[in-house]
Amino acid sequence: LGLAHQPTNAWPATQRQRQLELLLEWFTAFAKDRPCSFIVEDWHWADPSMREFVEHLAARRGGPGLLVVLTIRSEAAAACATPKAHECIELGGLSIDNARDMVRLVCADAPLPAGTIRTLADRGDGVPLFLEEAARMALALSAESRDMEISALESVPASLQDLLMARLATLGPAKQIAQVAAVVGRDFSGALLKELLDASAIPCDSAQMNERLAALVNSGLIRTQD
Repeated sequence: LGLAHQPTNAWPATQRQRQLELLLEWFTAFAKDRPCSFIVEDWHWADPSMREFVEHLAARRGGPGLLVVLTIRSEAAAACATPKAHECIELGGLSIDNARDMVRLVCADAPLPAGTIRTLADRGDGVPLFLEEAARMALALSAESRDMEISALESVPASLQDLLMARLATLGPAKQIAQVAAVVGRDFSGALLKELLDASAIPCDSAQMNERLAALVNSGLIRTQD
C-alpha cells in the first residue's frame, strides 16, 4: 500500500538497488565455506550495472575469501576506471621459445616441419589463441598437400580474425551452429542451442545439431564440459 504514494520513478530505482543487494548477499553466501574467484573478462566493455556491482563487491571488508579478477586490454586501461583496491598484473605475449613449444604441443600427433613451426611462432606475436588456431589450420592444410611447409605458410591467414573466419569456413554447415552459439556466450547447453536454432528458422534436427557440434569439437573451436 505504501508504494502507491511513491513517485513513479522510485520503484525501478528501489528494485535495482535491491537486486544489487541480493547479488552481493548471494556471492557472500556462495563463498562462505571456501575461497572463490569472480572473473569478468573484457572489463572495458562492462555496462554501468556490472561496474557498480563489482565495485561494491571489491569494496566489501571482513567477508569470505573472494578473489575478483578483471581482464582489460592495455590500450583501454587508461580510459577505464577499475575498483580502488586492486593490483595490476600486466600480461605480455609468449616468448618466441614458448610460442614454438606451443605450436609443437598442438601438432604433437602430426609434427609440422621445423621451418613451419618457426614461421608460425614468429607470425603469432606471442598470442596463444592465434598460435593454437594457426597450428591446427596448418595441420589440416598439410594433410591435403604434399608440400607441407609451403601449403601451411602460404594459406594460414596473418590475423587472428581472418584465421578464425577461415577455420569456420572449412566446417560447412557447422559454421551456422558456431555463429548461433556465439550469441549465447562462452557456455551453452544443447537444449538452449536447439531452441535458438528453431527460433532462427535454421533447419537442423537434433541428430544434425549433434553431428555439427561434434565437428566443432573435433576442430578444437569448442570444448565439451561434464
